Amino acid sequence: MNLTIKFDDLAFRAAMKDSVVKLKANGPELVKEEARLFIAEYMKLTPPFAKGNYGNHVGTKEDYEAGKNVIKGDLAQVASFDSLEHLQFVADNFGLTQIKQQLFKKGTNKPYLIDWDKIAFTIGELAKHHRSKMNARGRPPNRQKGAGGQGMGDTRIGRWVAKEKVIVPSEVYFGYLKQLYDAIGAAKASFNEAAFALGMKRIPPWVRRHGNFGSYSEGGDPANFVIFIGGQSKIPGAQRAVDQAIAIRAKKFIAELERIMKVFKNTGKIATRRKSFNT
Repeated sequence: MNLTIKFDDLAFRAAMKDSVVKLKANGPELVKEEARLFIAEYMKLTPPFAKGNYGNHVGTKEDYEAGKNVIKGDLAQVASFDSLEHLQFVADNFGLTQIKQQLFKKGTNKPYLIDWDKIAFTIGELAKHHRSKMNARGRPPNRQKGAGGQGMGDTRIGRWVAKEKVIVPSEVYFGYLKQLYDAIGAAKASFNEAAFALGMKRIPPWVRRHGNFGSYSEGGDPANFVIFIGGQSKIPGAQRAVDQAIAIRAKKFIAELERIMKVFKNTGKIATRRKSFNT
């Protein structure tokens, strides 16, 4: 999905103009600064987030680990794993779907019951099943909280319940899990092309690795300088995050300019470290 940036806050636009006209700010540099700050705000509003980090950080190690934990937990709701040998034995003797059999632990007379929805042997099959269980937010339902023992957590000893789950070989399960981990950061990377072009330095490596998402170009002379930023995302709610980020930047910049103007009126000094006001 292509993301739309609407710079239509009249107060924000007026504040930008006042910065150039009344305080002699460098227009092109000011526009680039605000573009960088907008991208940073957007990244703060897109997952993953560690507890308490929503809206506060562009991406931390804790955010990355939180993303891994969410992915691991989500996959566990719809899939599980076993040895290839055991899965092949079950498949050969009882089929690939709706398997409910009492078996015995190898070398003993201790019984156990398997109650599985289906077996699969490839990452492609696992990925298809995983996608089929996702809701509109890209998350599977939490089966551990549902009634009827829908999950691996049945309390009766010897019973292995996996309703609406696919059971795959261990190497398939963890290989797919690695693929999912490799996608962490894609949501925050929607404007990577612009971020790189603008020289943003605070982008974590797990966001940078997703390459040049989006687009960036510049136009006009110094008096009428404009930049064109494009973004891309497959994450539900990404456009809402764009709109929120613009609104946040408008509010912050207007408040910042009011403070700068007040100090300038009283002292004749421009009290800011921004490069755009000091070039």
